[in-house]
Amino acid sequence: VKLLELLPECAIVRTSWLFDTGGKCFPDTIIKIAATRPTIDVVNDQRGSPTFALDLANAIIQLCRKNAAGIIHATNRGDCTWFDFAKEILAKTGSQTIIRPTTSEKFVRPAERPKYSVLSPASLEKYGIPMATWQDALSRYLKERST
Repeated sequence: VKLLELLPECAIVRTSWLFDTGGKCFPDTIIKIAATRPTIDVVNDQRGSPTFALDLANAIIQLCRKNAAGIIHATNRGDCTWFDFAKEILAKTGSQTIIRPTTSEKFVRPAERPKYSVLSPASLEKYGIPMATWQDALSRYLKERST
């Protein structure tokens, strides 16, 4: 039985590529690796929407206040590849580490990752809830991380 069949008034919030200062995440990993290596290879054939956990939490609060229901996609605006994301992280931190694009086939992970995991913002926009761009979210994450 599906949750929405049991509780049609519930809201299921989907997100992707979550990052935050409270634990291990992609930006933190890239920063740490860049501090110890002159070059980094990062996958350039997977696309998604990086999402700052703080922005997601704020969106969920607003959805609750609006009695939202159904399946809602909540991610920061825009999309990129992991390579693009890493490149932006290094640029914003002033790192001199060289970043090179690679393919998923050359960077084997324990679980297969989807090539395209961008979620449409339409379900969130329906409630009039704006999300910042992932680049803006990354800047705020880096500022929070450094304090």
